[in-house]
Amino acid sequence: MSPEPSEMVARHTRVLAALAELGLTLAERAHARALAAETAEEEAGHALTFQRASRSARQSVALEARLERDERRRVQDQAAQAEQQARARVDRRRAQLKAGVARLIWNEYEADDNEALDLVDRLEERVDEESLYEAFHAEPVEAHIARLSAELGVGTEPQEDTTEETASDAQPGPARSAELADHDPQDPAADDYWRSSA
Repeated sequence: MSPEPSEMVARHTRVLAALAELGLTLAERAHARALAAETAEEEAGHALTFQRASRSARQSVALEARLERDERRRVQDQAAQAEQQARARVDRRRAQLKAGVARLIWNEYEADDNEALDLVDRLEERVDEESLYEAFHAEPVEAHIARLSAELGVGTEPQEDTTEETASDAQPGPARSAELADHDPQDPAADDYWRSSA
């Protein structure tokens, strides 16, 4: 969508159009009076008025046309600048995505790994395709990199098992082993002891 003309330009265009119409009307009247003049002196006076009114009308029309050309050029320049900025924004996002995902690929593969080269090619194709659509910038660049990485199957390292066996659960120590060996299951007092120490 082209930018709308500024309020000042629109106002000046209306003023110039009105002046052109007034000058034309005055020139038409001066022309008619010059033709109807009875003396050469009257005709010369009306002819001079006609010339001045005609020149004023011509200048108003010329200024109006110039103003329109300048405004059209301004709109075109703004549109070209906006298109250039949009293209630069797309190019910047493309570079960010390719660099971010490629870094994850080469962290997992050797430099001469054919599978890594295939992933890089697929990355290039995916980014080039997505850059054609308006939703290319719909998500933050970090989320965009994470999504592409997941789709390509890179950067998803398995989670480490953080559950650690405590010393008491892993294996009883020597003192505990001796207590277990001396335990008499037929002794009620021993049962009360083991229940209280558990």
